[in-house]
Amino acid sequence: MNTLQSGTTLKYYVSMRRGEKNPNRRRKLIKASDVILPCLPDAASLESMSLVESDRVIIIDASTAFRIKQG
Repeated sequence: MNTLQSGTTLKYYVSMRRGEKNPNRRRKLIKASDVILPCLPDAASLESMSLVESDRVIIIDASTAFRIKQG
């Protein structure tokens, strides 16, 4: 488990465009980010997470698409 140290700088981008469908743009934003907090319906969340190419990106996804425990 990684923890943030005091003074840590995170890179983030806000994409609030309704209907953003360009996977190349999303891939570029994901690649440039340290943390991703997608607020998407399940299908869109699954699609977006398939664009992640780095294991250094922290993903916090509250959708039901990635439930790890039933109930």
